[in-house]
Amino acid sequence: MAGTPIVISDSDSEDEEMKRAIELSLQSPTEVDQHDEELRYAIELSMQTAQAEEASQHAESSERAQETQPAPQPVKPSLSANPLLGLDRKAMEEERLARQAARKRDKSISPPPLRRDNLEVKRPRTGPNNFKAKADTRTLDNGTSAPLTGLRYPNGVLKRTRDPANPTPDDITIEEVLVKERLKTAVFSAFMWDVPWFFSKLDMLTTNMVLVMQGKTALDRENTTRELAAWGLPNVRLCFPPQMGPYTCMHSKLMLLFYETHMRIVVPSANLLDFDWGETGIMENTVFLIDLPRLGQTSNGEVLQSEDDLTFFGKELLHFIKAQGLQERVWKGVLNFDFSKTNHLAFVHSIYGGNMDVDALRTGFPGLARAIKNLGLQTEDTEVDFAASSIGSLDDLYISNIYRAAQGKFTMPSEAKARLAASKHSDHFRLYFPTHDTVARSRGGIRNGGTVCFQRSYWEKPTFPHGIFRDYVSTRPGLLSHNKLLFARGHNKDKEKVAWVYAGSANCSSSAWGRLTQPKASLKLTCSNWECGVIFPVDASDRDLSDLGKAFEGVIVPPFEYPSTAFGERMPWFFMERH
Repeated sequence: MAGTPIVISDSDSEDEEMKRAIELSLQSPTEVDQHDEELRYAIELSMQTAQAEEASQHAESSERAQETQPAPQPVKPSLSANPLLGLDRKAMEEERLARQAARKRDKSISPPPLRRDNLEVKRPRTGPNNFKAKADTRTLDNGTSAPLTGLRYPNGVLKRTRDPANPTPDDITIEEVLVKERLKTAVFSAFMWDVPWFFSKLDMLTTNMVLVMQGKTALDRENTTRELAAWGLPNVRLCFPPQMGPYTCMHSKLMLLFYETHMRIVVPSANLLDFDWGETGIMENTVFLIDLPRLGQTSNGEVLQSEDDLTFFGKELLHFIKAQGLQERVWKGVLNFDFSKTNHLAFVHSIYGGNMDVDALRTGFPGLARAIKNLGLQTEDTEVDFAASSIGSLDDLYISNIYRAAQGKFTMPSEAKARLAASKHSDHFRLYFPTHDTVARSRGGIRNGGTVCFQRSYWEKPTFPHGIFRDYVSTRPGLLSHNKLLFARGHNKDKEKVAWVYAGSANCSSSAWGRLTQPKASLKLTCSNWECGVIFPVDASDRDLSDLGKAFEGVIVPPFEYPSTAFGERMPWFFMERH
């Protein structure tokens, strides 16, 4: 897999385009761009004066910013660099003793499979018309005690976190996601954690867990590891993906849930916090889920699947979790499941650090373009509607790169300015983010707008693309959004209709999607964040693409009002100015 060239091209000749890209990189070396996100440090300084009043509400944000925890009613344990602080030591010790008496832990990341000897794994053809499978729109029953028969989401589905005031069949709770009574082993990753709340959603006596957490410094990692050891939780292990420096972020949200018969892959935009999952009625998020059946084994116990057998989705998922540093037994456990029903989907990611050459084309916004091309979803007259909860220091050039990536096109850094002149993004790219007034009128008000992040200094830059902004007003009145959704629709070169949606953790910034440069004789994509998401196509052949809701009807309801108005004289929400 690592030795196979990965190429993105606007033309039919991929080899020719790759040669051209390499030639251009040799001709036009550039210095690595200075990161445009200084917000995190500014926030850390500004919060020093506010911590006495709202200490329990603050935590670092995903966009070189500090996301601030809403405080609906009771003050919760601080979401500090060590998320394990605040656990009930006595209760956890009692559980530990009970666990020791009850059983011995299973050492495998993937529970023993149901045997299906000599199972042949067949992969459907990948192509632009090979995503006819409709999303499974069935919902889980309220509660999790009902028998689990078959796979609830075999083709993948997009759900909204539940609004207690207005529950609908399109919503889902964290209990319905986890089905804790049957959960054997799980991998959880998030940026922000309320660990006592989260552990209350699990059976701590029967579930093996790996927690993928942020650990920027050796001291952070040591403290969190020491705290976990103090709680006596032998079935819980930690993973700290590589990070260096204060302006980096482990922002991806991913769950790998292993049951006796299947694995559930979950990609939410929600952190592991009660308000992100809708329990306080102030915030909304999106959740992708898919259930993959367990494969059989040969008579000698070997799994009938290698990495090369995986779909595009499976290969990129495996590439991502390996890069994060998950143990071999974790990613080998993933190989025990049948990915054939992911053939119409793409797993996309941003891998922290400097990704060079072929790897640079595999992640971030070049990886988005590659995924769109792989699924046969390239378009020309593309309409993009992007909802984000955090905005970076943008300019027209960067938005043009994201727009072209959504078309399935790759832009070399040396060509970017020329491409910008021909780009139509200013008329066809809309970025949804709330105005100050919208946050003030929300159920939680401005006190709960801390995880919706934007800085005034970015907005006031003369090169900032103000015209693309639209007010994010939730279709569920009063909710604030933590969604990261990119809707794309248009026509391919054969005039066929195309529509797809990205759902994941990546906001609209270079920290999330990366910045591509050409140092010396190389390509380099620098990502400050870990991110992941899913490309979910729809069969658009009979859909009205002129209407956003009709284009995605039955797959996902756009959570914001549309068409929305431009900001005009109104100001966006600046989370550092909560007054």
